[in-house]
Amino acid sequence: MSDFKLSRRHAGGRDRHGVTLVEVAFAMGIILIGLVGLVSILPIAGRQAKDAVSLNNATSLANAALAEFQARNYGQPGRWVLRPDLSRLDPRPPIFAGGGQRIAIAENVPTFLSDLMHPDYQLKLGNANTALRSGIGDVSLSDNAVCIDPLFVADPLGYLSVGPPDNVPDGKYVDYQPTGTNGHRRIRFPYYKANYNPFVNPSLPVTSSNEWPAMPRLTRVTINRGVSTAGQFISGTEANYLSESGNDLNITKPKDQTLAPIIAGEAITGTVMTYGKAQTEGTYSWIATVNEIPGGSTSSVSVAVIENRDRTFFTYPNAGPEGTLNGVYADDPEANATEERVAYVTYAGGFTGGAGGTVEIVMSTYVDPTIIPGQWVMMSRDADRLRNPGGELHRWYRVSGVVGQTTSGEPDRIIVNDPVHGTPYEVWHMRLMLDGPDWNFGFATPGPADSSVVDNTVMTLVRGVVSVTERTIRRP
Repeated sequence: MSDFKLSRRHAGGRDRHGVTLVEVAFAMGIILIGLVGLVSILPIAGRQAKDAVSLNNATSLANAALAEFQARNYGQPGRWVLRPDLSRLDPRPPIFAGGGQRIAIAENVPTFLSDLMHPDYQLKLGNANTALRSGIGDVSLSDNAVCIDPLFVADPLGYLSVGPPDNVPDGKYVDYQPTGTNGHRRIRFPYYKANYNPFVNPSLPVTSSNEWPAMPRLTRVTINRGVSTAGQFISGTEANYLSESGNDLNITKPKDQTLAPIIAGEAITGTVMTYGKAQTEGTYSWIATVNEIPGGSTSSVSVAVIENRDRTFFTYPNAGPEGTLNGVYADDPEANATEERVAYVTYAGGFTGGAGGTVEIVMSTYVDPTIIPGQWVMMSRDADRLRNPGGELHRWYRVSGVVGQTTSGEPDRIIVNDPVHGTPYEVWHMRLMLDGPDWNFGFATPGPADSSVVDNTVMTLVRGVVSVTERTIRRP
């Protein structure tokens, strides 16, 4: 016992009844390390919680959109309306035996897509191939692959031109020309011409020295209002009501806590009637891609939910003081359109057995390269090298990983020769790990893309896509 007491004594001979400063500092260090560890995971936990909420809201909106899609027959071609972007709709002689009644279609007027695809307005591809491929002039539209996008089509500035005849400074409309104007074409999804070269700055003119063979694009349409035998767009307010989630209400809370919150509303008929709908914050909205499945009587419908979609729907102008036709081009990625981008797949491996795979993509360094895990991309190719109708394929894939980012946050920059013209271009280069169904890239995999781009794969990157829900429906 005495030995124990001696061991507990200080040099001064007095018993110790507390802890030393060293012990206190050591304990505080342990606590601080734990707190630092806790604080470090809070942002990750918060981001994952936000992603979970986004995915839940997006899935709910997608399921509701699909239910309405089927209930209201949005997959029926007779419901699809677009506005032609052609400056020359001159009469053309019938190209089939027996002639037939010509359908009157006026420039820049809402038109049923099924009317544009009428044989009177179609051109043969050439030689013995009797398939109807091209629409009026060189429109090259397709009715077997469409993107239903009510919000985009309802944008009023999208059909007003900067130059004549409208002279609207913020107008985005431009008459379609295969070459001479820049790479954008708003009637397509993504909003690029079929012959746009993804190695080239899209604000530059498409010319014979940089254009590609026509690559697959979807035709961008909206839903017909249903009260007119002629094509009639739904309004912007109706498009909001159709495309947005009704759950994220726009609620204003007054500073005076004794007052009740206010829910903003608006009329949806354009009349003086007081009833309408409650405004939403518009955080989530959807687009739908409809693609005929070759060799059958069904179509694949994919509802893509976009978070915080940019409602300016900007594409680089052709006319105006800062437009392509005046010799002014975008000199950095932020000056170009960022919401929809096109890349070319240069390598692929996997994509057998439903487990997804790996791809390498390149795109112009004048295009925003931002892509993060968890987003979705769409791959497209024309499986029919003879370019018969029905050969275009479009499928969505989830990005599970991105390789190729440098310390600056940008992808690698490399020099690649254009496979069509042989011209060297500086491009972004990334490797993506994708989750999704099997895919035939048009070249042997695993391995690099071949030199024949006509049936190879291009990729569409859409900013903010947080969920894609796919269903198969029977074609009407």
